[in-house]
Amino acid sequence: MSKTPAIPPFKLAQPALKALKEAGINTAEDFKRFTEDDIRNLHGIGNNAMVNIVDELKRLNISFK
Repeated sequence: MSKTPAIPPFKLAQPALKALKEAGINTAEDFKRFTEDDIRNLHGIGNNAMVNIVDELKRLNISFK
């Protein structure tokens, strides 16, 4: 079984990484528990972070809830 990439490979600023960590998101697979709006509404997640998250999840073939 291959391990899902951790969040650090995402090109995100520290506030966005902190917001994801506080939400319990430690791997790309963890995004499956959240809707896109859930992530967008986290304090520290801006437009650039969302673009990077969505692009990376598409690349990994991972979908939001």
